[in-house]
Amino acid sequence: MYRRLLISSIGCALGSCIWLTGCALLEQSPPQAPPPDVGMAAPAPERPGAPWQDTRFEDISVPSEFDLDYDHSYVDISNGGRRRIADLRYTGSPSPTEALAGIQREMLRSGWSLESLSGVSIKSLRYSKSGEQCDMIIRTADEGGTLIVVRVQPAP
Repeated sequence: MYRRLLISSIGCALGSCIWLTGCALLEQSPPQAPPPDVGMAAPAPERPGAPWQDTRFEDISVPSEFDLDYDHSYVDISNGGRRRIADLRYTGSPSPTEALAGIQREMLRSGWSLESLSGVSIKSLRYSKSGEQCDMIIRTADEGGTLIVVRVQPAP
């Protein structure tokens, strides 16, 4: 009787191990990427293919001497690309005065209308175009050079 109980116990243990190992092997599949967060503002994507490098932001003019601060920028584009919300931060070596002159010229060429310009050491600009509003702040950066903050959103 003990022999039959011992054989049954060993058989159950082996059967369980084989069953568990077999199921684990069958269920192994290549890892899948997590689903994207839909409708959420996210940190700026990695440099290649960032949304503001394509045609959706060609009309926002920042001088080419400025670099986008990817770690402190974000973009939310929805409704088939028709709704843009962005907070983009650029730094560069040209002076705030030089940056202001270039931005004003290029934004007007891109079809934006200047709504307001204010400030002395910190310039604040507001543009509007086709149901959108673009606010820009131009100032001396803490580490030297110039900081440009660009905020794009639907017009109120």
